[in-house]
Amino acid sequence: MAALTASGIGLVPGSNRVATAQEAGGTRARRYLPADDGFTAADAAQGEWVTFQADFPFFAFGASWNGSVGTWPIIAVQVSDDGAAWTETVDVAASTDDGGQPSRDARLFTPLIFTNGEQFVRYQTIDRDRVPGVVDGLSFVYIDPTDGPWDQDIVPAPAESESIGILSTDTLAPPEIVTREQWGANEDWRFNDIGEVWPPEYSTVSHIIIHHTATVNQPFDVPNAIRAIYYYHAIEQAWGDIGYNYLVDHNGRIYQGRFGGQDVIGGHSFQFAVGSSGITTIGNFQNVDITEAAKSALVSICAFVARDLDPLATADFREAPDLPVIASHRDVNSTTCPGDRLWNDLPEIRTLIAQTLDTGELDTGFPAGILPGDRVRVQTDDGSALNLRSTANGTISGSLPNDATAFVIDGPTQLDDGNWYHVQTEEDGAIGWATAQYLIVDPPLPPGSPGVDYPYGLNLRFTADANLRTGPSTSATSIALVPPGTWAHVMAGPQDGDGFSWYLVRVQGIGDGWAVTTAMSPSPIDESPADALFEVGDTVVATQSINVRPRPGLAQSVIATAAAGTTIEISQPPIEVTGHIWYGAYSTSFGGGWIVEDFLSEAPPPPLGRFEINDTFRVTSVTNLRSAPTTAGSVLVTMVVGTTGTIIGDSRTANGYIWWQVTLTNGTTGWCIENWLVETQVDPDPPPTGKFEV
Repeated sequence: MAALTASGIGLVPGSNRVATAQEAGGTRARRYLPADDGFTAADAAQGEWVTFQADFPFFAFGASWNGSVGTWPIIAVQVSDDGAAWTETVDVAASTDDGGQPSRDARLFTPLIFTNGEQFVRYQTIDRDRVPGVVDGLSFVYIDPTDGPWDQDIVPAPAESESIGILSTDTLAPPEIVTREQWGANEDWRFNDIGEVWPPEYSTVSHIIIHHTATVNQPFDVPNAIRAIYYYHAIEQAWGDIGYNYLVDHNGRIYQGRFGGQDVIGGHSFQFAVGSSGITTIGNFQNVDITEAAKSALVSICAFVARDLDPLATADFREAPDLPVIASHRDVNSTTCPGDRLWNDLPEIRTLIAQTLDTGELDTGFPAGILPGDRVRVQTDDGSALNLRSTANGTISGSLPNDATAFVIDGPTQLDDGNWYHVQTEEDGAIGWATAQYLIVDPPLPPGSPGVDYPYGLNLRFTADANLRTGPSTSATSIALVPPGTWAHVMAGPQDGDGFSWYLVRVQGIGDGWAVTTAMSPSPIDESPADALFEVGDTVVATQSINVRPRPGLAQSVIATAAAGTTIEISQPPIEVTGHIWYGAYSTSFGGGWIVEDFLSEAPPPPLGRFEINDTFRVTSVTNLRSAPTTAGSVLVTMVVGTTGTIIGDSRTANGYIWWQVTLTNGTTGWCIENWLVETQVDPDPPPTGKFEV
């Protein structure tokens, strides 16, 4: 620990009160609310440290606050073993670019910070100029994930490189992947009192999006780190699961992320997660290179996921034209992810993936085409049932009917008669081992996956009264009678049943269910509506609270909400569908998505501020003079109270502030924030100072 001396700010008595406790599957976590210890939001805005003690040593923590506060706060944090010697300060801000699910109560969350088992925290709330500020609704969570598998418990370890040829299905064997079961995922975290929080949905992968976790580069133990990330995503942020599809560590291990197997939609880049696989490297690669082992593993998992794609090609993808098939987070969202150093490696990584696919050689330990986590279907030669066994080729413990489905828990185990997988049946949850000889990976979507008629996501309109049912059958329970004119979109289908063709649809205001094709028709689409008010590049504001959706259409899922007054940039041309004009849009408050025109207006001109060129000013509070009108500009000098100067240029707006170009009386020129300047009154003809008059 880089020990620092505490400057007279000791542990506040009683500051270890528990606000919320969670102990599930061995992971301990507590949510600490400063207000429960009598602290107000202003206490941390006085320029002094506020300290609290955790109930137990923690190895990861994060902070969050009310979304109405915005993104200006910085939480300056130090941790300590004993409350006396402190680490160096770490600054954390709201993470608005992680691209995951809508977060709990529309709160803003910082990235997760990994620690080394400390038990004390002290913090200040400041802005980017380190000026103290009030942060309403501030809370912390600290996590101890150590009661679970560790690195040394993961068996087998990553294999030495070996050449695995193309399978007879012209598909690369998957690389060795540490399953959720192996790294200790608590599957209960995916559910609440109502049911599964984030049920798996599927879309065929056309792109890979590479990320970094922006955490410490070599955590003390990777399975522990992943369990902490999982808890932070699934429980603390209330997503219901981890957002990434796969994770890669510095040792070259690959870990299964999101539950559901191949082609499951993750939560890693807003609407761009649909149709992509989000693969993250554990660490921060802004200024540090990834290890060669990590690069090799990244190439291996990307090659397997992209085995039917051209890794050197580009293709239009949602709002991104000509997006590289192997892309990065910064290519689709406004973010620095996956860091400059890893981003610079992408051309080499694409080439290595292409070489891997050309040669059919993959660094792998799994000689099979089925991945743990996959949904598989039984397909026997004669339509008979497939035996489930107690162990690989052991005694019979049950059976799976032909065409039944199951999830792969682990495997393969290699025997003389072929590969065996540990599976759990989807219908009744029975567990056993099955030979791979009669298992096939299910299509990307559930039974009745989208066909050529109505693809996944297509907007539909009901043309007649129709029952929405629990299954593709006239005997299935009716959920609701859907009237004509109601909007929906395709989730899966078609599937035949009782003489009809059915689609699983999501219906506006009702929910999911099966409906007959004859009762629906595709929504008309106008890709160039003549009466659209805005165009790409325009800045607009929300006139009232407005839903953000992954695709244009009233029945599409709501991925975020933009509050009234939110400033939004139009990023995609208008499309008229489901009776409204929609725009692809971006905002730092919600990321990317589609919004309706109805509740948008032109953004007002930026405020001019209260000064004019040639006005003189005086500094009222310590603030920085910067090289550019942004908090990212380098600090030229810190101006103390009383510093004077002259306004020499027009105002600019950035980071929520008005900035002025100024020259100080000592000749230094730069940019500063208006908030801490007052105009000095200069009398051009001051009175004489003597005691006599003419």
